[in-house]
Amino acid sequence: MVFQYEFGQSGDGPSQFNLPHDVVSMGAGGYLLVADRENGRVQELSTRGDSIMEWASSLFTNIYSVDAHDEHIYMVPGRRDETGPIHVYVSRANVGFVEYSFGPTSRSFGQPHIIRVSPDGHRIFVGDVAKGKSTLWVFRIQHDGDSSALHDSSISHSSHMTSTKTGNIGILLSLAFAALVLGLAVLCRRQLTHVISRGQADFDRKGFKRLQTEETVGFISEESESE
Repeated sequence: MVFQYEFGQSGDGPSQFNLPHDVVSMGAGGYLLVADRENGRVQELSTRGDSIMEWASSLFTNIYSVDAHDEHIYMVPGRRDETGPIHVYVSRANVGFVEYSFGPTSRSFGQPHIIRVSPDGHRIFVGDVAKGKSTLWVFRIQHDGDSSALHDSSISHSSHMTSTKTGNIGILLSLAFAALVLGLAVLCRRQLTHVISRGQADFDRKGFKRLQTEETVGFISEESESE
């Protein structure tokens, strides 16, 4: 990978940023969407950094992540403010205002950090990194004729629960490994005993003479004994 060029500078004007936090490609046209986090907006830029348009609203003061699918722009803040609970905000390309928003029904977002739309556009994933309760939210878009509905579910991660489960799994794996080693040891011992027994039974001592060394090693044949 070879560096080619850079664009943008600190500020709140066009093609300027105050902590750019996420960037994705629009696909068609090759334009870029940049989550300009502390400026509370999403900027659409060319790959040369030319400003095309932006999305901002009084409904939020920060934007952590952005994604696009079929001309729809999905934006999510990462922290709450006086405007109320966090939602995902939706707009469309070439439309500079928010059309609607949605959020979980079971409980509120904690600290959304990233949003992505599945390639088929049927699901929206939001990674929530709230302390002590990391969650992957999954929103399913159900199309019914000309209308659409959103259904949410979540996959949560608790560090305490994970540690307990990991410990139990480790104990089970250790016991299984110990049983496997013991079984192999017993099997090898039986095979070794069988081989030694056969060797002693089949061995013919006839024809061997005593070895004349300092340490006598070998066998004495029956003919030598008779001599």
